[in-house]
Order: sequence, then C-alpha cells, then structure tokens
Amino acid sequence: MSESLFPRNISGSLDRYQLSAELLPLELAPDCVLRRFSALDQVSGETVLLESLPPAFADQALRLLRQNMSGLAGRLERALLNCWGLPAFVHEVWEIDAALSAASGLSTGDSVLVYEFSDPVSFATLLADSDVQAKNELYRVSLPQFCQCLAEAQQQGLSHGAISEHTLWLNAQGEAQASDFLLASQLVQLRQGLDMDALQNPAEDEDLLALKKLALQILPQTELQSDVEALQKAGSLLELGQLLAAASRKNPVETAAQSTDRQPDISAATPPQRPQRPFYMRGIAAALALCAILAVLLLAYWLRQNPDRWRRLAAAAPHFDSAPPQLLTNKMQQNLSDSFALRFALKQTIEHSGPLGLVLLGQIQKVELVWEGHALRLYEQLGEQGYKLLKEAPWPQTPEAGTQFAIVKTPASLAVYQDGVLLLGSALKMQNWRSLKWQSSPGHEEPPRLAYQKIGALYFADDFMHAEGALGEWQVLAGEWSLHELQTPVRSANPFSFIGKGENAEASCGYWFWRNYQVSCAMQALQAQSFGLRICSDELQNSYRLVFEIESADAEDAQLRLYKQGKDGERLLAESTVPNPSGQWIELAISNNEGKLEAFIDQRSVFSHMDLAPLLGGRLSLLSSGTEGVVFDDVLVQPTQRLQLNQAELQNENSLLFAKATLTKPDAALHSLTLNQPELVEAELQLQFSAAQLRDRTWELALQHKTYRELLLKLRQNVEKNSLQGEIILRKLGKDSVLAQGELPLPSKTETVQIDFVTQGNEAKAMCEGKTLVFIGQLPEQEAGYALLRQSGNTAPNPDWPALRLAPAPALKPVLDKVAMFTHEVSMRSWNNPVLEWRKQGENYWQQSDLWQDFQASMNLQTLTNNSEQPAWALLMANSSLKYQLELRYEKSQNRIELSLPGQEKLALALDEPPESIALQKSADRLLARLNGKPLWNLPLPEELKGLCLLGRAGTGDSEAWANAVTLLGAGVKSYSFQAAPCDWLAAAGNWEVTNRWQCDPRWSFFSGQNLDGAACLWNKFPQGENLSIDFFVGPKMDTDRGKKYEYAGDYALVLCADGKNINSGYSFIFGGWDNRGSQIVRRNSIVKENRDIKVTRSSAIHRQWFHMKIRKEGSRLSFWVDGNLAAEFNDPEPLKGRYFGIWTWKTEIMIAQLRVSGEQSESRADLLHKSKSPPLTPYDE
Repeated sequence: MSESLFPRNISGSLDRYQLSAELLPLELAPDCVLRRFSALDQVSGETVLLESLPPAFADQALRLLRQNMSGLAGRLERALLNCWGLPAFVHEVWEIDAALSAASGLSTGDSVLVYEFSDPVSFATLLADSDVQAKNELYRVSLPQFCQCLAEAQQQGLSHGAISEHTLWLNAQGEAQASDFLLASQLVQLRQGLDMDALQNPAEDEDLLALKKLALQILPQTELQSDVEALQKAGSLLELGQLLAAASRKNPVETAAQSTDRQPDISAATPPQRPQRPFYMRGIAAALALCAILAVLLLAYWLRQNPDRWRRLAAAAPHFDSAPPQLLTNKMQQNLSDSFALRFALKQTIEHSGPLGLVLLGQIQKVELVWEGHALRLYEQLGEQGYKLLKEAPWPQTPEAGTQFAIVKTPASLAVYQDGVLLLGSALKMQNWRSLKWQSSPGHEEPPRLAYQKIGALYFADDFMHAEGALGEWQVLAGEWSLHELQTPVRSANPFSFIGKGENAEASCGYWFWRNYQVSCAMQALQAQSFGLRICSDELQNSYRLVFEIESADAEDAQLRLYKQGKDGERLLAESTVPNPSGQWIELAISNNEGKLEAFIDQRSVFSHMDLAPLLGGRLSLLSSGTEGVVFDDVLVQPTQRLQLNQAELQNENSLLFAKATLTKPDAALHSLTLNQPELVEAELQLQFSAAQLRDRTWELALQHKTYRELLLKLRQNVEKNSLQGEIILRKLGKDSVLAQGELPLPSKTETVQIDFVTQGNEAKAMCEGKTLVFIGQLPEQEAGYALLRQSGNTAPNPDWPALRLAPAPALKPVLDKVAMFTHEVSMRSWNNPVLEWRKQGENYWQQSDLWQDFQASMNLQTLTNNSEQPAWALLMANSSLKYQLELRYEKSQNRIELSLPGQEKLALALDEPPESIALQKSADRLLARLNGKPLWNLPLPEELKGLCLLGRAGTGDSEAWANAVTLLGAGVKSYSFQAAPCDWLAAAGNWEVTNRWQCDPRWSFFSGQNLDGAACLWNKFPQGENLSIDFFVGPKMDTDRGKKYEYAGDYALVLCADGKNINSGYSFIFGGWDNRGSQIVRRNSIVKENRDIKVTRSSAIHRQWFHMKIRKEGSRLSFWVDGNLAAEFNDPEPLKGRYFGIWTWKTEIMIAQLRVSGEQSESRADLLHKSKSPPLTPYDE
C-alpha cells in the first residue's frame, strides 16, 4: 500500500457519524485488512477514528473483542483502555449512504470499532512527512509517554501484541494513543487456522521488541543523538522510555559550535592520580596473598597423594563446548504453556539463509536449537560464556526450500521433527518455561514465520448421534459415507452408526498437533477385505495404518497388520494372525506414545512395536472397503495414559519415553529412571522385581511434580527376616516426611515379586503380591506428576531395571448402568429403578448386586436425617448366607459412630457435629470405615468377607430418596445396557441386533437375539474365574404371526463355565425350558435340577413384563433365581472349569434390557474367540 495515497477524501453519513477521510489501513495479510476512517461524531462534536473489520473474520473478531472488553472494562480505567488500544465501543451500522457504502465497503448490519481519538494522525503518516521537528517530538516525547502507559498495562499482565507505526496515533493534544489492542494479534492467529480456544495472548517482549524497532526507525530521521546500543539492550518498557526521554534535545550542530568556544581543559587529558593506601593496608594485602599461595601448594600436594579424587574432581568440572553462533532475535513468545508445538517451513536452504536459532528460557535451564548447514544442534547454556552440546543430529536429507520443521515441547522433553519424522529428541529438566526467542543470521532476510500452537488435554468422542445427513467433524476423503439411524432413536438402544463403502474408503478428522493418543472404535465388517484405522496422518502423507486384511469372508483367520507410510512409500512394521472378525462387532484400537505403538482388539493387546523414527502426530481416519462396507460406532480419542516397558525397551538410550541419570559416590551410586509420559494425578505403578534386584538395594517409586515435590514409596529388603519394608514419604525440596510404614514377609520360592504403588484421591497404598504393605488415607492434595524410579546400592554403571507398567489408578465404578430415558417408564422400572435394586429381608434391605472384589458403599446422612426422624442409620456387610454381618452405625440421638464386628469389641467415636456421610470399603485385604470421606478405622478384612460380599442398609423406608442416599461403587462388575456397540460379545448363532420389541408400539428398541430354526447364542468374550454372579432382564418379542398371547414365550437361558464354543460344555440355567415345562439347571446335557412351578406365564399379561434372572456360582454351589424367587440350587462335587458365559435361546426370540456380571477374577481384556462354522451344540440337540 502506498502511504502517499492516504489520507484520501471520502464523504457520507453513517448513522451519527459524518465521514471525512479514509486513513491508512492496517494490513495484517492480503485477506485480512482493517480499514480506518476519520469521522465527526455529530452528537458529541468530537472527531473519532472508525475501524472496520475484515469481512472474512468479522464475526470471530467481534466475539474476541467483546470478550476482551468485558474482561477488562470492569477492573481498569476507561482512559487507560483507550490509550492502550481498545475501542470505546462497537457500533452496529443501521443507516448508511449508498455512495458511502460503495466507497467504504460497509453496509447495514456491519460493525465498526469507535476510537475516541481527536484528529488522529498515524505514526506512519508522520514518518512519511519531511518535518524533522515533528519527528524529534515523536521520538523524545510521544514514544516515552506511550512506553509509560504500556508499562502500566504490562503490570496488569496485558500486552498489545501489534505495536507498529500503523497502530500508533497522535491526537490533537500531541498524545500518543494506540488502536487494535489484542485484536490484531488474535486476528493473525485466526488467519493461521487456530481455533478460538487455542489463541494465545501476546507476550510482553513482543511489545518491547516492536517499540525498539520503531524507535530505531525514527531515530535516523531526527536531529537527536542517542546511544543505539543502549536502546537495543533495553530490557523493559520503562527502561526504554527513560532512554528515549533522556535523548539530547539540542541540535548536534549547535552543541559542536558551543564546544569550540570553550578553552581546552588540560587537566582532562591527565590521568587522575590514584591515592596512596595506608601502610597497614599494604601489609594486610601482602599477608592475604601469601596465604593464597600456601593454600594452592597444599591443595596440589593433597591431590598428588589422592589421584582418584583428582580424577573425580576433573570429571565433575563442567565441560564447555564451542558456543552456538550469535544470532539476532526476530520474535519473542511469553506465557508458554506446559506443552506446545511450533512449526515453520524453510523459505530457502540454510546455506542461503544462514543459521536459524530457537532459544528456550526456563527457571533453571536455557537451551538453544540451532539449524546449521550440516546438522541440527541442541545446546545448553551453563554460565555466562559456557555451553554444552546436548544433542546433534546430522540432516538425513539436506533441508531444501519448503522443508517443514515442527518443534514439540512437553514438560519433560524437547523434540524436533523434519517433514513429520523425528530428527532430534532430548529430555529436559522439569520446570516452568518462561519464554522463547526465534532468531536468524545478521544481514539475512527475516526467518520463516514461526507458528505457535498450545497443546492441551486431548479428548474426542463420537457416537454419531448427528442430525440426518450431518457428518460432524468427519471429512470424506474417499468412498461413500453416511449415517444410519433406527426408526425412533430417542427410545432405542444404540440407535446411530456410521457406514463407509467403496474401495479404499476413508473418512478423517482431527488436527496436525494431535499426538501421543489412543483411538478406539467399534466396527462391524459387513463385507470388506480390508478395514481399520489410520493415525498420525499429515499433509506430507505420513501415517500409521492398522488394518485387517481378509482373503475371504468365510476364512477362519485374518491378518492384522501395522504399516508406516512416508514419502518413500509404505512398509510393514508388525503383524499377527487373528480370528476373522467379519460380521462381528469388535473394538479395534491403536495407541502411539513417542513411537511406542500398540494394537488392541477388544482391549487385548495383539502386538506392540517401537518405532525409532516416530511420526509427529496428526489426524485419524476410519478405513473401509467393499460394496457393503463397514459399520463404525463409538469412536474415542484420548491421551495415551498407559505405558508398559520391558527390560529390552528400557535399554533404548534415545527414547523420549524416559530419561536416565546416575549420581556416583565413592562407595555407591544412585541411579534414576524418569518416565516422561504420561503425566497423571491418580496413578498405578506396577513393577516386577527379581529376587536379586530387591537384595542389597533400596528402591524409590515416586510421582514427581516439577522436581520439587514427590510422593514416593521407599522399599528395603530385611534379609534376616526375609521381609519387605515400605515407607510412603512426602518429599518437598529434599525434605522427607514419613507418612506411613509397613512390613510384609516376602513370598518364598518365587522368582519375581510384583509391587503395586497406587495413588488415588487422598490415599496411597503399596501392595506386595496382592497384600497391603503400607497404606495412608489422608494425603495432602496431590498434583499431576511423572513416575520416577531410583535405586541405590548398585555400583554397576548400567543398572538393570525391572519391567514396569504405569497406568491411571483403577477407579471403582457404579455397579449398574442406568439408562436415563427409561428411568420413568413404568414398563422399564423393574430394571432401571434404584428403589428396586434393594430387597427387604427381615428388618434390613439388601442390594441386588453380588460383590466379589473391592467395593465402597457410602451413605449420605444429611439427606436421610433431613427427611426422617428415625434414631439410627447403618450400612451392613455380610457373606452370602447372611450369617456373618458387620455394621457401621450412626446413632443420631447420641451423635456417635459405631463399628461392630462379630466376636470383636465394638469401636465407637463420639462426634462434635452431625456427620455428612459414612462409608464401608473393602480394599484388597483391608476393611475401611469412613467418616465424611476420610478413613476412620482401618482393619484387617475378616476371613468371612474375603469372597462374596453382600451390602445391606438398616433403617425404615424404601423410598427413592432412601435408595439414592446410598452410592455403591465396585470393581470386577460390568453392567451392560447395550447403549454402545456390543463389542464384548460374539454372536455364535442366530441374528443379534437392536430391534423393536412391540409391533403395536415400534418406538422402543432393545438388543435381541432370534433364531426360529435352532439356537441363538451370544458369547461374552471376557473369561471369568471360578466364582461369579450374573443377573439380567429378558422379555419376549411380540410376534403376532406366532400367537397373540405369547404362546411361544420361553426357553430364556444362560450358560456359564463353558468353553466359548458349545453350549453343552457348561451349566445352563433355563427359564421356561423344554417348551415351558419349568425351569432347569442343566449340567452339560443332563438336567440336574428342575422346578416345574416356575415357568413363563403365556398370556397377554406379560406383554410389557421383563423377567429378572439371576445366577450365582460360589465354589461348587449353583443357585438360580427368577424374579427374586429361588428356582433351583445344585451342589456339584466336580465343578466344571470352563471360563466363558453366554446368553442363548432355542427356536424363539429373546429381548435383553440389561445384564450385569460380577466375578472374583474377571479379566479386564477380552479373548480373541473364533466363531465356529457349525452352530453350537445345546442340551436340546439329539
């Protein structure tokens, strides 16, 4: 734009404003220009500055502007805001002359920013003028005054971000004022493609650099003298303002003339005489010099007698490498987030542009990345002049114009990627990083534009509940993609899905800065020879591709393969033979953590691969093929929060996953291993120690936050007792506070010992082979941290580390998956109402859930005491026979808590005020009683409760408030409402799908199985232990062609302890079996118990009824209930050993509303089951 063209005359009315001239615009980019106009406010009579927003970003800019104004106006003076650059207000155009609209580009409905500047003249216009005196005043008065005002803004934590001659103005009073405060900086980021939530506030140093540049631009056009080097070194706006204001205000010619009239000062040429020191001072100096000489001689003699010490001192002395080249700073960025990414593309080769530099300034560390002709180098500054070369990476291919670089900084590491592939990585000390500088070579053109991207916690989920035809975040790259929904999705289980068809069909979503994530997706191949997932996909065609490859739909097996694609093509990284998933719902997942890739089917790890040249990250894609294609559902993307490393992987010295360090002492060494990923608040660190690793060593397992605070477990072996001693310690700034201690005998005759260190909420515990070693229940509030291992006592230079696993602490979950839309439906209350989860037996109420593993039940006493006048409330814990019961009771009249265990003395505590809640918890081998969430009593778990537990409550009433006052969380319990794709199940026979139950009311859909010619069988893929309980709700499907009064209802069955192939390999529990003859327990093919009184009522009375079936296996004892009534029991002297259970029926249809399984040793991952080509054998087969 030519400055000579402005201002230019323009006239016309815009509401209350009479425009008189168009001023120099602010051009941020060719498509992002803010036009300015001088106008008369016909109401106030003052001249104002109007600014129009770029049309492409107008709506976003207005949102940003209103956020800025609303956030600042309440706490800052309006005069200061106007000076800094915020408009006085935003005006919406109501009326505008047609001629003015054509000339200005404004129209009705547009918004303009109104700055209350009187007769504004931009600095750019003043610089284009030839008036030297005006430029003198600009330099010595206006700029210092503006520095003072902007320094006040920075004291409020605010910066302008776009200071230049185009955003600074001089008003009629000669005062400097600014426009576009925050806005221009944010518009630039929007244009770069950043989301609104990802925008960064400008840094203080950006304003300082901009004002230095402007001052040095003005100075040559003035008659003033100034110290240019001092201006360049000014470290703050106040300092810069003082330097500018102190510039000479005299004409340099006049100053020289005045100096010629003066007489020469002879004394000035004579060096001043140094005063003589007193004699006693000279004596003291001589004595000190003599002492120093003697000390040096003594040190030399001592080192000669102790050469080992000399070598250690020499080794400990800092080693300085040659310093990086001196570069000029072009951009500064402050307010750095914990994790961020930077990107740039070379404009030309480094040989032509000269070296580029990136400086990172932290609390305790300063590092510099330097792009040079032959390599990328990472330096650490050790002092004023000392540098250490941390890493050097020669170019795999000489960078050319267009080569892309990305720099990723996490709290614990720094990595550089060339064209999307890792080039250099290094661990960093954990600290707060304050700022960065982007530098280039003196005398060369400006460096490439550096884009900054904050990286936050990643979470993306899509169950495809979109409007019809809307694909949401997904972009179709190839093939045909569409949404599929059931007839009435609001009243259906899992009503939406996403279908892709066609060869190499692909749909993608995400951003380039998505990295270190795990994506999982439910999928069902209708007819596809290749399908799966793509991750870390970028515009350079880099990606990882995980796909099933199937020779034919009826093949027994398929290949799961992981490929890496780059500019040189695609290569295979890993593969495994797996069951053919065609026609079945499966969950496929892949995780990437700094190049450690792991593939999962149904939560079971299939293979892992360590890529030594990992990709930066990027978008994900769903991949399909075939004319019928693949159905996708329940996509979930989240940070990779699990890390498992074996001893071989821990030998990789260049991994970004961990960092090693060794501190050597004369008689020992302290070795440390820090895991750089993931960062967790609640964590479980699991290690497999060998006997040798525990012997003669002390171990520390810690969660470390920012290097100055650790929560750690210290382990020592007591060799004499063959026991393991543990301490939980809080370490702050090197000071230890022991919170808890414990000791356990070590298992005998074991080659390895498993240690689990778990932090959760305000608790931490250490487990040794499943037994509690040490527990603390009242931790101070914890922050996110990284796992750290230390071992001392091992003098080997390369110590061995145990295989380890780090994951989020396993949380107890609700034992019932309620469906909100069914809660108030009368016909669904039997399986979706919290009141009916409790059954009265005697004076107490007992929860329906069987609890085989850890659980916690809490009672909200505030709710109960406010709604009832009864004298006491209690939680009960009992074994399956209810013969052993313990009780945690609150006596309201005495305001006292009591814990009663059979055969033990009662524990009691008088309270000062009424409690909010009480709770009972089973945690491994411990029993905890809690008051207001905090542990009150911590006791060994009674033997009678180490297996199956039942939960009860004492107190009158069965209202919904009573039921909701008790919250039950458990482990080893899985609840299925079939709201998600049924990936945990294998359809072995029949047709299993979501369909409507009632022909007369097709709005309601549920999960169902159907086969009118034989067995319909659905296996659960998760293997179970010896003891388990299953309860579920079933109903008949309305089929008027087979009978109008449900004459066909019956044969609702469950099988357990089976082999996952044939139904007659396990125990079957059948309601209405053998054409509704009764209810049976069947062992393999033989009926061992039958109750002919309990059968399905075949009449219209069951039209909306759901039947509740419950099965329990406790050792050799089998129990079977229907609607709370005991149908049959059987004691098997030779219990079956199969590990799978399934739902089945015979020549009919079955609707399933909800199922819950609770087991003693339930697996957290599914088995890869084959679907048999022949139907499963049943007790009905002849």
